[in-house]
Formats: sequence, structure tokens, C-alpha cells
Amino acid sequence: MEIGSTQKALLDQLYRDHHRSVLAYCLRRADRETAYDVTAEVFVVAVRRAEEVPKGDAALPWLYGTAFKVLSNQRRAAKRFRLLAGRAAAVTAESFPGPDVVVVGRSEYEQVVKALQQLSALDFEVLRLATWEELPRQEIAQLLGISRSGVDKRISRALQRTRRRLNFPSPSVNETSLHPHVTEGESG
Repeated sequence: MEIGSTQKALLDQLYRDHHRSVLAYCLRRADRETAYDVTAEVFVVAVRRAEEVPKGDAALPWLYGTAFKVLSNQRRAAKRFRLLAGRAAAVTAESFPGPDVVVVGRSEYEQVVKALQQLSALDFEVLRLATWEELPRQEIAQLLGISRSGVDKRISRALQRTRRRLNFPSPSVNETSLHPHVTEGESG
């Protein structure tokens, strides 16, 4: 933003007339370092918004209002920083899994992927739509052009085959609970 010589002279006068008052305002509301930073920011805002700064006696209240807003923004930023620092401090080395857990997890993941890849393409797609995409079973049926009961059978069969390949016991819960969008009218 280009500032004309007349605007520059007005802003210089504004600074000379009100810098001490704005700094005193800020010092009453914040520590010394923050007060100086906020005062500087107030005059940066005044330069950016030179056309909006009132002339004469109305300028000081405008500068105070700007200082109030800048201080409020700084307080919010400091609060967010404290919250973030608190969360970061809570993260310890114990929060992260050790290499043994990572290796076992990766191995289990690879076994699951291999077991799923052995399913037919349609069974695998039905299972992905139900679990990963979280589509209701009626929508899966419409999407793939098969019946609602066909979707249920494919999901059940795919889960049974995958469990057998992974040597997992069959669950005791009804498989309609696999998908959170299933309503009572859809089960069965």
C-alpha cells in the first residue's frame, strides 16, 4: 500500500500525539513486552487502515479500540498456545508404540490385506462399501444391482471366509451390527 505524503504526515502526527497514551493503555493491561508489541501493532493497523482513522479528538478512542482488539487477539493466541503446549507435554515416549508393537501391527495388517484379496471382487467391494464407505446395505444393493439380502449374504460370507483365513473365532454379535447405518427394518 502506497502512502501519500499527506497521509504520512497525518500518521506521523497521530503517532507523536498518541503513542504514549496507547502504550500506557497497553501497559495497564499486559506485561511490558506484550504492551510494546501491541502498541506497535496498533500503529501498523492505523497505517493499513489510514482512511478509517478519525481525525482530531476521535483518533485516540479509535486507537484504544484497536488496542483492545489486538490485546484480545493476543490473549486468544496465548490461550491456544497454552492448550497446545499442555497437550504436547502430555505426549510422552510411552504414548507411542514401541517397535515391537509396530512390527506386529504391520504383520497383522498384511495378513488381513492378503485375506481380503482372496475374496471375490464383488464380495470385497461389498465389504468395502459397508465398512470403509459406511453405506447402508440398501444403498449398496442399489449401487451394485443386487438384492438387499444378496448384500447381507455377501457380507456374511466374506467375513466368515476372512475370519477362517485369519484363524479368528466367529463373533457372538449379529453381523448386522457391522454397519452403524443399519436400521431395525433393514436387518435380517
